[in-house]
Amino acid sequence: MNQKNSGLALLICMLYAISDEVHQLFIPGRSGEIRDVLIDTVGAFVGIFIYRMKHRLGNKRRTF
Repeated sequence: MNQKNSGLALLICMLYAISDEVHQLFIPGRSGEIRDVLIDTVGAFVGIFIYRMKHRLGNKRRTF
């Protein structure tokens, strides 16, 4: 996964988090929170970062 694909994956996750929070505005007893969008986006970022680091380390091990 290159940097462009990572950015696209993060953007998709952020848009999904936004759409989920907007959807919750229409559900009785629920509320849409910007904080939840930020939490979801940070979680996606951390997941993408871990994936890229594992992939990068795996490629370095194969070259030796």
